[in-house]
This record gives sequence, structure tokens and C-alpha cells, in this order.
Amino acid sequence: MTSGRGDRIQAYRLVHPDAFPRTPTTYAKKTHAGCGEAARHDPNGFYDGMTVTRGKQAFILCGPPVKLRPGKSAQTSMFDDASSEAGSAQAALIESRQLVR
Repeated sequence: MTSGRGDRIQAYRLVHPDAFPRTPTTYAKKTHAGCGEAARHDPNGFYDGMTVTRGKQAFILCGPPVKLRPGKSAQTSMFDDASSEAGSAQAALIESRQLVR
């Protein structure tokens, strides 16, 4: 997750390198002289395609990022009146996950 403006954060999916459909890159390559501006305007997000590790396992950050705000539901429902309780539960789950990280 990356911090956004104010109280927003951005989250990228972590995918196995075999499941990533494009050529992975590194932070150094993406920000190499002359490439940084293009990386900032990448429609899939700045960190899309970057290789990261957790322990000994490699993953690829896959965008576009999901933008999250505390107390807001990350996904709207097709059924507004039937989903108010589910939306509140989802917002609480998202908020609790942000507090844990």
C-alpha cells in the first residue's frame, strides 16, 4: 500500500510472477534517467510491474491501484437498500485492516 493525498491510501494486488501478463521491472529501472516522468503517468499506477519480495518469495505489484479511504465502502452494491448493513460491515473490515498494517 502506498499513501495518497490526505487520508487516502492506494493498494496494489500482489501476483505470482508466472501470473503477471507483462514484463516485470524494478524500482531502479522504472525511475532510471528519463523514465521517472513516464512512470508517474502510467495508467496502471507508478508501482505496476515492480518486483517485491516477502521473505524469500517474489511477487509483482499489479495495478491499477485501488484507492481506499477510512470509513468508506470500497465497492458499491447493485442493491442499495439491501446492502446498507453489508456496506457498513465491509467499511469496518477495511478500516480494521488499515489499522493493523
